[in-house]
Amino acid sequence: MNDQKYIDICGCDVEDKESLALFRLKRKEWKRCLIDDNHSVSKQILHLLWNDTVFRAFNEARRLSMEKRYDDVGLNGPLVNLLDEGFVALQVMAIRRLTDPNFYDPNKAVISLLRVIDDIGENLHIFTRENYICFDGTSYEGLSHEKDGINWLHWDRKHKNFDRLSGASISNRSRHDKLDKKFISSLRSDNPGKIKLTDRQKGITLNKLDEAYKAIVKSGSFLGAVILYEHSLGGIPVPQYDQFKNLDKAAIKAEDLSVLSTFWRDKEVSSWDQELWPDF
Repeated sequence: MNDQKYIDICGCDVEDKESLALFRLKRKEWKRCLIDDNHSVSKQILHLLWNDTVFRAFNEARRLSMEKRYDDVGLNGPLVNLLDEGFVALQVMAIRRLTDPNFYDPNKAVISLLRVIDDIGENLHIFTRENYICFDGTSYEGLSHEKDGINWLHWDRKHKNFDRLSGASISNRSRHDKLDKKFISSLRSDNPGKIKLTDRQKGITLNKLDEAYKAIVKSGSFLGAVILYEHSLGGIPVPQYDQFKNLDKAAIKAEDLSVLSTFWRDKEVSSWDQELWPDF
């Protein structure tokens, strides 16, 4: 739901109107960073998983070629090495960007998962049950399954979510229950941002990348689906074209290989270290 469609705060079923006003502002920012922005966490995760799936499809093609030993199928060694190293470097940088903690650094305008987690942690005082339930105009109580149907289902689910988020129960619910900070600590501890590059990326395996992806998707989806009550993050984008087109074709004709040899020989690099003094 867009903020423009929310009913006026004065008409919301909350006791602390000022707290709700602040909560709406912060929630809008959290949702922007998680879902709405062009560089949102959600879009970063989709790009991360898309690149991973493209690489693993290529990796499977490589496995099939090696296993079946076709005479007319092969892969160029230097190109494969470049793809391997480039893929790992790209994914590790994307993981680091998603887990960048520099929320308030004006020189680092990166939208990251950890930034959102930390900002929610800094605003637990406004993350109350009544704000969580009523921020969009929903009544705090009084809905019924028979009368309100799907609205009751969402209302009931949000109350049950907040029971778990606050540690309360149906019998002792309060409008002023707050999100338990243990969830923030748990989300932070699952941060995969400490993943390190090693020489030629030898320390990074596909299994280690999977662990990082899983932690990011799980944390992001918890924030999106439970904390903001919007939707989960992640999943593989469905291509609107044939992503395997031309994969079964050679990259170059045999008669053109001599052109590549000439290009390789004539690459202007050897003269770059001849004049070492800069021009002042």
